[in-house]
Amino acid sequence: MIYEYAIEPELLSSWNNFQRIISLFGLAKGRLISRFPKRWEKMVYDSYASGNTERSRIEIALKRVQRELLLPRKHNWSENDFWIDNAKLEHARSPFKAILATKADPAFSFVIDATDLDHTALPELLKAGPSKIVLRTANEIGLAVRPLFLMSKRITIVEPNFTINSPRFLEPWASIMQSLRDTQGNLRTDLSIELHMGADKLSEFVNPQSSLEAKLGTLVPAGNRVTVVSLPKEDVHNRYILTDTAGIQLGEGIGLPDSLSNRTDDTLCFMDRDTATHLLAKHSQLSANKANYVIVGTMRP
Repeated sequence: MIYEYAIEPELLSSWNNFQRIISLFGLAKGRLISRFPKRWEKMVYDSYASGNTERSRIEIALKRVQRELLLPRKHNWSENDFWIDNAKLEHARSPFKAILATKADPAFSFVIDATDLDHTALPELLKAGPSKIVLRTANEIGLAVRPLFLMSKRITIVEPNFTINSPRFLEPWASIMQSLRDTQGNLRTDLSIELHMGADKLSEFVNPQSSLEAKLGTLVPAGNRVTVVSLPKEDVHNRYILTDTAGIQLGEGIGLPDSLSNRTDDTLCFMDRDTATHLLAKHSQLSANKANYVIVGTMRP
């Protein structure tokens, strides 16, 4: 599971604190930092005096990792209130997993004093990990991938058993496509999307292009295109959702349970950016000179 945390900017007001706190976060660790408010990074920088050497180090480090750590959020904000008061109000509107602050608040159990966290004995609200057991339903799969998609622009779905005339795959595919929304709920059109599937699953169709358009086009957001790559069975086995930010390996794949695979749950394992990038490069090589079809999305909000 990927959890979202609000972090008080002043909590990162030293290089040691910054490294200690930031090391807890990342998609592969199951924790993301909420971009609360939108200028959260600037508030971190401004907690240092201008010209401070540590400020320069933190600016460089935070810019380097922000795409992998910071989760966009549609939020409310009052310039008349302190950050912590805004965070509590925002939590009441749309909860964070927890708020990491410079001091705890006995009246709010979700506010954690993170000034001296022991990484070997983290508070319960900070316990997370790189894997999650989910129900094999279209909705659960869509919810699981949404945080990853919010932070990504390139998405490659590797599903060797994808069958375009089966609701078992079309329903999760529709849910995944619905997850391609920004924090305002608008369908995004700035994405590169690929589906890598087994060539044997297309061999039964006389005209794969028209069949793919008929089955998938209405499920893909208008303004987006999906490149479907047909791969030999021996070249593809593992099931992945890979992006330019991180990735997920699925044990059972995106398909819903059936008589051949009747498990009602699945384990999703999140991988870091380096691993996802390596696998993206591998699949780019596999797809070179292979049959591919471009599907233009027609789904409207």
